[in-house]
Amino acid sequence: MPHNNYQYTHFSINNLLDIVKKKANVEITCIGDCELLSASMSKAGYSISKDTLGRLYKVIKSKSMPSKYTLNLLAEYVGYKTWNEYFKHTENNIDIGKNFNNKSEKANESELTLLNFCIHDNAYNPIINYLNQNLDIFEYPYTLKSFDILNLFDDNIRDNHNARYKLLEIINSNEVLRDIYFKFYVNIDGLNRYYAEFIEKKYLDKLNPVKKHYKLNFIWAKSILITSYLYSNKIKKMLRTGYDLFRKYEPKNETIYNYIIDGEIHFYPYSRFHYANILYAHFSQKNNSHISNIIQLVSDDLRILNISQKTVVLAQIFEALTVANKQEIIGSFSAIVKDIMMHIKNFSDRKNEPESLIQMCYYYNSANNIQNCIDVSDKFVVPEMFDNKNYINTYAYYYNALKSLMLEGSEVKAECFNKAFKHACKMNNKFLSKLT
Repeated sequence: MPHNNYQYTHFSINNLLDIVKKKANVEITCIGDCELLSASMSKAGYSISKDTLGRLYKVIKSKSMPSKYTLNLLAEYVGYKTWNEYFKHTENNIDIGKNFNNKSEKANESELTLLNFCIHDNAYNPIINYLNQNLDIFEYPYTLKSFDILNLFDDNIRDNHNARYKLLEIINSNEVLRDIYFKFYVNIDGLNRYYAEFIEKKYLDKLNPVKKHYKLNFIWAKSILITSYLYSNKIKKMLRTGYDLFRKYEPKNETIYNYIIDGEIHFYPYSRFHYANILYAHFSQKNNSHISNIIQLVSDDLRILNISQKTVVLAQIFEALTVANKQEIIGSFSAIVKDIMMHIKNFSDRKNEPESLIQMCYYYNSANNIQNCIDVSDKFVVPEMFDNKNYINTYAYYYNALKSLMLEGSEVKAECFNKAFKHACKMNNKFLSKLT
């Protein structure tokens, strides 16, 4: 069948069909109803057969799309000059949230379904209008509804290639949406596949130097790019980016106190900054005292962080030290790691940054295997604490790599090792592939 040469979405067609049956005051459930609708439209001067209407309203099975001629007649019947005029009006004016309580704490299931339908139907203007009308739900303090909607977007960004860049552009074009999404949702799994390119080409251009969070967002973006360049073995780009970052922000001045804004500790950009700082020091071949100074600064700052925040920071620092072949330094954090693990075991707090916990434990235990710098009694067997969680890609790597270190039996160890290696290859993560 030839392709219909006109713009449409299933969303817009279904909305038009709903308006048509309401105007004719006919509820369509069978072919007889289509005959009534055909007669009603004929009286008004619009001739469409009952079979054509039957296919449109799905009472006759058909995979064909309506012709532009048919859509023009339907649009004229409800008061528009042409289908194109109706289509533009629909895309610009449909209010997704008109039937929902947009001030509610949690998103309505039907609301999420409609948003998801629009995404899969490439109907983005209604989504843009909906977001612009409801930006307040994405402002701090955040509501469950804001995360319900962003979770839906994030699922599509991860898995729906056709929708990914359009959704990222919509989010990136609005400061409120950009701040909350890039603060909570950018994941390492998608870093080399799409996030790094988008951050480099689109995100950084949108940052406004006069905004309160500019420094945090700039540091986070540059640091996450440095991570991507490590994972793709682009060391020259890493060094250029590191030079730009550390020329702008002197590392010795970047204590945790510079990452507290309005009482909130922004420990993610802090941890990423010093992770990148260690990488840059290693690959630019700075002297050992530079890394020692970084470790002393971080050690002092850890005192004011809670268990969850410490886990995130140490996971990043331990990875950077492993890259820099400074695993012996990881042993100096053994007392803090013990405290974290005791907290997890005593309070069964298994939702408290589990991915970072596994990453931290992997590098902590692998340091002992490589440098023999941690007492055997300090090794932690943690995989069984998280066996019921569905890890993917990067954290599936850490999970299986940690199990390969901790479990007994050569066959079991080899199986976990091979799984970890396959995950690294799947992500084209050259650093983790080499590490394995």
